[in-house]
Amino acid sequence: MQSGFVNAVSALCYSILWDQPRSLPTGEDCDVSPNAVVNFVLHQHARMPDYLRLPFFFLTLAFDCSGVLLSGTRFHRMDHSERQRQIELWRSSRFSFQRDFIRLYEGLAVFCWYSTLSARLAVLEEARVAESDTTCLRV
Repeated sequence: MQSGFVNAVSALCYSILWDQPRSLPTGEDCDVSPNAVVNFVLHQHARMPDYLRLPFFFLTLAFDCSGVLLSGTRFHRMDHSERQRQIELWRSSRFSFQRDFIRLYEGLAVFCWYSTLSARLAVLEEARVAESDTTCLRV
């Protein structure tokens, strides 16, 4: 059951990141591993209080299994377009727990992605400034 949870979290994070508009630069220097985002979300789940951790766990498994009703397979085994369709169904559901579930995953995934990317860009900029300062001193 734990591996099903990890697979569902991974598929959700990858699907959410796939469709995010990239307002920050991308490239080799700016590449953030989606696995880092998945690990962040799993870590945040582990840090939840008991009264939230278990319901979040089972709701994630329910989300994964609800894909069987839509396309005959679990969410983490769907192709990208089917995943996006299921996410959109939950995002626009009349039930607030489904909308909140997707919003929580989006918030965690996007927060980790952009905060990691911003930190990486800041470190690269500091290295460039330090290198240019050293170059100026040598002249």
